[in-house]
Amino acid sequence: MTTIRNDPASVHVPEPGEQISGRYVVEGILGQGSSGVVLAVREGARPLALKLFTRQGEEVLARFHRERSALNTLRHPSVVIATDAGVHDGTPYLVMERLNGRPLRANHAPLPPWTGGPASPELVAVVRPALRLLEVLDTIHQRGWVHRDLSPSNVLIEDDGRVRLLDLGLAAPFGVHSRAGTVGYMAPEQATGRELGPPADLFSCGALLYQLLTGQLPWGRLRGVELLRQQLTQAPSPPHLREPGVPPALSAAVLALLRVDPADRPQRALDAKALLEQALAGEPQESGAGELGGAFVGRRAELAAVGALLDEAGRGERPRPVVFVGEAGTGKSRLIEEALSLALLRGFSLLRLPRGTTPLEQLTRCVLVTPGGATETPERRAEDEPCPHQLIAELTQQLRPAAPCLIVNDDLGEQDHLGPALLLAELPPGVGMIATARREPALPEDGLSLRLLGALTEADLSELLGEGGGVLARLLADASDGNPLLATHTLRGWLQSGRVRRRGEGWEIAPGLGMEVELGADLPIPERLAASLRDRAQSTTPEGRRLLDALAALGGCGTRGMLRSTGALEPDRVDEAVEALLGAGLVVTAPGPPAFLRLFHRRAAEVLVRALRPSTVRRWASAALEADPELPDAYRLRLLHRAGRIYEAARIELSLAERLEAEGDRLGAQGLYLAAAGALAGDERAQAEAGAARCR
Repeated sequence: MTTIRNDPASVHVPEPGEQISGRYVVEGILGQGSSGVVLAVREGARPLALKLFTRQGEEVLARFHRERSALNTLRHPSVVIATDAGVHDGTPYLVMERLNGRPLRANHAPLPPWTGGPASPELVAVVRPALRLLEVLDTIHQRGWVHRDLSPSNVLIEDDGRVRLLDLGLAAPFGVHSRAGTVGYMAPEQATGRELGPPADLFSCGALLYQLLTGQLPWGRLRGVELLRQQLTQAPSPPHLREPGVPPALSAAVLALLRVDPADRPQRALDAKALLEQALAGEPQESGAGELGGAFVGRRAELAAVGALLDEAGRGERPRPVVFVGEAGTGKSRLIEEALSLALLRGFSLLRLPRGTTPLEQLTRCVLVTPGGATETPERRAEDEPCPHQLIAELTQQLRPAAPCLIVNDDLGEQDHLGPALLLAELPPGVGMIATARREPALPEDGLSLRLLGALTEADLSELLGEGGGVLARLLADASDGNPLLATHTLRGWLQSGRVRRRGEGWEIAPGLGMEVELGADLPIPERLAASLRDRAQSTTPEGRRLLDALAALGGCGTRGMLRSTGALEPDRVDEAVEALLGAGLVVTAPGPPAFLRLFHRRAAEVLVRALRPSTVRRWASAALEADPELPDAYRLRLLHRAGRIYEAARIELSLAERLEAEGDRLGAQGLYLAAAGALAGDERAQAEAGAARCR
């Protein structure tokens, strides 16, 4: 039986002329890495590379077995080919083909300045290796693996231009938790020990491409927690500001790969490749060039609460758990990342509690990250599942020596058994806990600090947009109700359609965009936010939900008189139901006349109305029109469409289109003309009404 050395003693590195396993003649050293040395060897006339794992220990042995498994699993023409594996004098080794080429580094001549249109041939040549790398990553990701260690030394450009991927020692199936990787290139979720998937590799690819274009890493030479803090709080300088030869569209595509939240990056390697190719071709992008920046605003009070919790835990006290409550898109995940950054800066250990169907599953998937960089998994139990309180007792015992420690539960959902129990548990001194939830947890508030995440204000959005963003911030606040996710989604759509353009350090806005916002010309709502809005609407009584549905049918706002006219409730029950909804925050008083009411979120109407029968919507909208004939054009237009009175709606649209055209907004006018024409062409009743009108 072959014995593998498992001690930290130094290992002899064979000299040129020596043989390994009687087959491979050593010619010299090709390079060194964190786990060993790569030798140039020859088997007969065949040149090969032999990776000798000279650094001993459990982790290096695990890396040897992981890389051997990955090379066998991920066979691809662009992945280095392994030909053999073995043990020499107790030291494991891998034998691979020897490649001729250079690492993927920025060593190109200065690029010609970009003057508009498609990218220059010189720029295309610089970006081409990254496009080929993304093709390789797509194959790896399709097989369910993530590379985890993309860096210049692990990507080789062969003499014929082919891209070859090296060093799969950290490659692992999706879902792995680990902080291992190369500083400067690994994603924030990798640096904080979260689950990894394709977006982690795409972040690394973005860092590589940023370096190829500018000669610098996105966040410079920062390391450790300072680097992580910058990644979480400040977007890197756009590449086109550092290299005049980079088009702004390509700059935005690179920044899209470097977004903090993995959910905000492209989710597939081929999507990232298409994004870069569109930018090189000068085509409009869906990425939203110049989107909201990486600054973190509007949450100073929440960050202060996190800081106070860390202060108490750092003093060895038992701080009250802090729970941040808000609908989807309010920035809960970003707030968690900020808290992690603060904790790392103060030398805390971190324990992330993933979601799971059972307490045992949650416990065994926890990842404990210590300041020294070690990543540990709490002990697993093989017996029948114990109760949550027993698991918590075991967990707290393991956390005592890790203090000060921060426990993080990213989503305190209904299926989280261990999370709510931990909120009520007596944690060891020096251990704090933060959690997020879409609704207030049904737990006693005495021992908790609940923080409700409100909307971003116009001032917050203006700070995000930067200089010259005041008017655009007002429009975004109106269009998104201050929801950060929806604000970003809306801005991307406006940029894609040309209604908003980046001009130097400011913004150029189409003249009629304000009217479009007033008319409710919204982009499709992200499903994550839609699910949250549906969930919130369910939190009231059946009578309250019926009234919410009626407001949704009216376009999201209306008077009490309009609600009575719909017949959704008995007229004498409307006032009481409205007061209950106002008290719960599900209905608010709209700006303007005090009697005007609107739903809790600007986009709630389009979500709730999907569950209503079209005939019900038409009936309620028609009744509201009759109840209040003196309505502003914008609101009357909305009700006419819901009532199915297309011809009347088209007349208003044509009138508004003429007004926009007179103001010089041809794009906005064209949209209204097309809306009116499309409605008339597709509605037989409208055509009949139009014919009757012509006869009159």
